[in-house]
Amino acid sequence: VSFADMKLTGEQSFSPQVRLSRTFGRHFGLEVGGGFSLGDFAQTIEGDLTNWVDPESDNEVTETEIQSGSFCVWTGEVSGVWYPRGKGVVQPYVIGGVGFDWFDIDSVYIDGATTSTAFSYGLGLKLIGDELYSIRLEVRNYHGTLENKVGDTFRTLPNLSADALVDFPVSELVNRSDL
Repeated sequence: VSFADMKLTGEQSFSPQVRLSRTFGRHFGLEVGGGFSLGDFAQTIEGDLTNWVDPESDNEVTETEIQSGSFCVWTGEVSGVWYPRGKGVVQPYVIGGVGFDWFDIDSVYIDGATTSTAFSYGLGLKLIGDELYSIRLEVRNYHGTLENKVGDTFRTLPNLSADALVDFPVSELVNRSDL
């Protein structure tokens, strides 16, 4: 029987974005954007809430508990921009937005893709070239929450010692000598 806090960490390797912006007056702007990201993830077991009773008594963590893989994320967002100075070649700004994320993670732990509502906020500098073109340097923080369905390699069973339902790896429930 095993249950633990699992953590997914990842790095994006490719993340193109397209944004269309429109400024209204000197102080406000609106933008629509979207794109996708490709990357890799690694999973680890950590935290204090871990109960591991190994059927083979070797106390090793198997590939059923730890894995790595790839992910794809599609995003779309509408953002509002405020330019406090409102004029000049260099314009600092504050930005915030709301949108959606569509995640597809290549993992036996997760069944299918999932979506989430996301929001962001940040600061930046806009460097004006002419009436049509400008360059923006931006730092932005994105927030979203994912709730994935458990993959087909798990079955939900009662854990009597914790008086709760727990998702167990199917491969660990099979007596390997019976195969």
